Parts: sequence; structure tokens; C-alpha cells
Amino acid sequence: MAPPEPIPPSSSDPFSWESLNQWVDDQAPDRERLSQFRILAIRPPGTAQTALRAFGRALNLVLQIGSYGEFLECPWKELVDLYAEQAVRSRLFDLSPEVSVPAEALPYSGEAFETVVRRHNQNPCTAVTVRRRVAVVRTLCPPERPVLVLGDDDFLSVALLEAGYRDVTTLDIDPGLIRRLDLEAKRRGLKLKAQAQDFTAPLSSDLQKPYHLVVFDPMCTVEGVRFFTEAALHFSDRDPGAIFFLHTHLMSLLRPGLSELKGYLDGQGLELNAFYPAFNVYPVAPGARKLLGFLLRVLNVFLRSPALRGDEAVVKWFVSDALVLKHRAVGPARSSAKILPPE
Repeated sequence: MAPPEPIPPSSSDPFSWESLNQWVDDQAPDRERLSQFRILAIRPPGTAQTALRAFGRALNLVLQIGSYGEFLECPWKELVDLYAEQAVRSRLFDLSPEVSVPAEALPYSGEAFETVVRRHNQNPCTAVTVRRRVAVVRTLCPPERPVLVLGDDDFLSVALLEAGYRDVTTLDIDPGLIRRLDLEAKRRGLKLKAQAQDFTAPLSSDLQKPYHLVVFDPMCTVEGVRFFTEAALHFSDRDPGAIFFLHTHLMSLLRPGLSELKGYLDGQGLELNAFYPAFNVYPVAPGARKLLGFLLRVLNVFLRSPALRGDEAVVKWFVSDALVLKHRAVGPARSSAKILPPE
């Protein structure tokens, strides 16, 4: 698979709510439905406050994004913008040739998405997404250089070894997942360094080194991104020139979170090199889709919007972004401070 084309940071600011909304406007396959969302976004919620709070909480539960407090407090327009973005992205994937690939089976394991035990916020991506990640990694890192994967319910480390990478290490807090990764690698005759690891604890000396590339897919909150980024910096010895391949959903951070994240990355000496919008695709489980459809129908009793009617209003895929960050030579001094987990 050829790597997708990134958007250069100079042409679009991924930390701007307006830029993210503009991408949706430019890409939407259904202009009429998008205009209905835009109308809905400026409509005062009026007496529907209770339903809106319930919808925000349920949206977070179904898509596993953000935190309850942030979603309950965010403005109505931002909540509608966020859902409109996911509706557009989900529909774009539905219309793409890639959706013909069996997307609701996990990469390598063959398990059905519904059978996954979701410990530690695990939410495996589609096999299509794993191939996209490998294609981009090929452009970022030579196969002989060391690669670190932080959290690997997607089995990316196995895919990288199969693609010819020789020095791949994966760390995950879930010992059961580490055993499955190790078994899958051995079954394929591959040598994987896999270790169960609390990211707040020191890393063993044989694995601590200046990795050329670190890949991570944290929870879609500012706290989650910071936690994984701190671990990536710490485990890679804050090596100047190291590349971080970060996967998160930027609009889930909400407007204040975008500026907070940008300030944090700047403070860590991490420079944005490339932005891939709508890069990662995760199936929304059938049971969750049914719940979401029911909630939309209930909400529409109050709002009576065409945007919320029909099967296409129900998000089938959660679609997030990817960012390529480079650790500048000039940055904060190396720190031995303890990494704190997100609250």
C-alpha cells in the first residue's frame, strides 16, 4: 500500500478548530446533510438541555473519546461540529475502496471486534489502518533502525517485523496482550521484543535506548496524549532527532485542548512535520451503533433535525488523525522526573 499524502503543517493548522472544520467542509460527500449539521450547530438548544447532556455523555461512551466532564461542559456548537466531523469521516470510509477489506476483524488475530476484552482503553483499529501505518513508517525510518511501539492492541509491531524491520520493541501494560503478541510473532517466525510495562516505572536497561521512531495511539484526551508522549520521550532517552508517530483524534480534545496540546508539544521541543487527517479507522461495535441510533432518535424528538435522521446519521467508524513529530536538538533538558498517569 502506498503511503497517504500528508497535509504540510504550513498549509493547514491541525491545532485550529476552524481548520479542522474547514477540512470537513472540503471533504464532505453529502453537502445537504453537512449543511443540516451546520444549521443544527447554531440553533439554541433551549429546553433540550437534559437530552443534550445525555447525548454528550453517551457519545463519549460509544466512541470512547474525551472525558465526561469536558463533554458535559463544552458548547453545543462544538459537540455538533464534532459529531458532524465523525459522520463525514465515517461516510468517506464507507465510500472508499478500502472498506471492501474485512474491516471488523482484528489484524492478525482473526478475532471479531465484539469479542475484544477492552482493558486499559483498548480499541483496536482495522487491518486497513495497520497497513497505512506501515506504509508511513517506511517513509520515516529505515528498517535497520530501532522502533518502539507504546501500546499495541493493533499488532503493529508484528506487521513491522513482517515488513522487514529488524529491531522492534513493543511495550504494553496488559500482560495478556503481550503474551498474544509474542505468540503471534513466534508463530510467524519473527523475533519481537515484547514486555509488559507500566509507563510510570523505569524501563529495563536492555530496552532503554535512543529509538529512531516511537509509535503510540493514546486515549483521545490532552492528559492521555501527554502521558504517552512523556513515556516516549523518557524511554527514547530524549534523543534529539527522534521521530514520534502520534495517533489521536484532535477534535475530541475540544477547542481549549487543541491550544493546550500545541503549547505542550512546543515546550517539549517536538516539532510538527506532517499531519494526516482521517488516517486511523476503528470499527464502532454493532451493539454500540444500535445504542447510538436509539440516542439520536430520542435527541431528535427535541431537535427535529434532518441531520440526525436515517442510517447515515449513525457513525459506523471512529476515524482519528495522525501526526509526525520530530524531537528538536534544542529542547528541554533531559529529566528524570517520574511520569504521572492521566487522571
